[in-house]
Amino acid sequence: MSSGATPSPCLRDVRASTAWVLSEAAARGSPAVSIDDAAIERELDAHRELYSASALPPSWAADYHFCDGTDLTAQYVLVLDACNFCFWPLEGYEYSDLAGSLKAVLTADPKAFDADKLANIDEDTLQQWLQPTPTGTFRLSQHPIAVARREGKPAPAVVPIPLLAQRTRAVRELGTALQRFFDGKAANLVRAAKQDAARLVELVVAHLPAFRDETLFAGRQVFLYKRAQILVGDLWGAFQGSGLGAFDNISELTCFADYRVPQLLRSVGIMRYSDALAAAVDGKQELPAGQSSGEVELRAATVQAVERMVSALQRRGVALPPFQLDWLLWERGEALLDKLAPHHRTMTIFY
Repeated sequence: MSSGATPSPCLRDVRASTAWVLSEAAARGSPAVSIDDAAIERELDAHRELYSASALPPSWAADYHFCDGTDLTAQYVLVLDACNFCFWPLEGYEYSDLAGSLKAVLTADPKAFDADKLANIDEDTLQQWLQPTPTGTFRLSQHPIAVARREGKPAPAVVPIPLLAQRTRAVRELGTALQRFFDGKAANLVRAAKQDAARLVELVVAHLPAFRDETLFAGRQVFLYKRAQILVGDLWGAFQGSGLGAFDNISELTCFADYRVPQLLRSVGIMRYSDALAAAVDGKQELPAGQSSGEVELRAATVQAVERMVSALQRRGVALPPFQLDWLLWERGEALLDKLAPHHRTMTIFY
């Protein structure tokens, strides 16, 4: 959190509602997830260099991201994060495939993400856009779109993309909102926030329903806003904290509660699952979005575990905002992917 600043209502609600979920579950006597504070200290002791004051967040990967430093990069980031959810139903399909495929589209046609085209995109076109590379590791030259362009052929749909209808609707929503309110430009949406990260989260949630990541627990509303927050973080990374990526209060962002971070935190003992939840996750059973108390507790605990890690680091004299710590944890989880127990599985547009 930025010192001396008043926390924004939306991000204050994320912190308060996720903390309430854990306290309510504990009060009922059978929490699905708990946080081990001693394990946090052990983790920070064991990896002092990783969590040191000199630790830098992973760079925004230019190999699979489009990043030209202009307004077009903002257009790319919004399209990317409109589609940035639920990869697990397609074995081997990763975030780098999504980001790289959209980079290939925009590299081939700089007008592809014009708002009027986004507002009218159909499922067949989006499926073509999102095809992974044959190698499974993104290389722009190997992407089906790039290959088809070289050979003068239409790019074939190779694999069915998960939740294609929902992704198509999210992209159409984005194009329509940009046309209606921001003269077709994602950069205008970003500028409307006036370098206020929390305000941008609020604008995104207000104008784009697919980013409205809210749920219920025990009859009370819980706020998470994973994709709206990661969009702000992505802009900060893409523009290296300047220009359209300059936000005065970027440290207000919470972590981005998804699959990989809780998977890693569980592996190091920071997050502990009940026997029932552990059996469901390890058995790769789907946890219905918003209908399973375990799924809501798991996401809430992810936010709170990272908050506690941030506090523990502060006591050690290390200032690492939650969103940067999230990036470090996510990168570490990606590197250890083959060694980790399964992540939870939820069919959702929110992460």
